[in-house]
Amino acid sequence: SMDVATEPMDVTLDLVQPKSPVHNKYNV
Repeated sequence: SMDVATEPMDVTLDLVQPKSPVHNKYNV
């Protein structure tokens, strides 16, 4: 995750599957 402050849910994606398309969507 690039910015956990604005993407609180993304932190979970970082831990589970940091390379997943879902993570990429939130990261963008």
